[in-house]
Amino acid sequence: MTEQRLLSRRDAAAYLSVSLQVIERLVHTGQLHAVRLPVTRGTGRGELGLGRRILIDRLELDALVQRSLDQVAEPPPMRLAARR
Repeated sequence: MTEQRLLSRRDAAAYLSVSLQVIERLVHTGQLHAVRLPVTRGTGRGELGLGRRILIDRLELDALVQRSLDQVAEPPPMRLAARR
């Protein structure tokens, strides 16, 4: 069985072991992008619109984790001691 690429916000939160509010804040601040898939609306008219369900791409979650790891791995800038 293949793993899902697109996750609900709740599943994305579980994937990262964070709260749903953290996922919503990451989406709101642009650190994660919400995916809304196109759907056909209307009876027989075939109008194309966007679904209401907000999904998060698993690959973007993995990239977020990698960026966080890279930031932790960078040494802090050296501070020069103040002369007295």
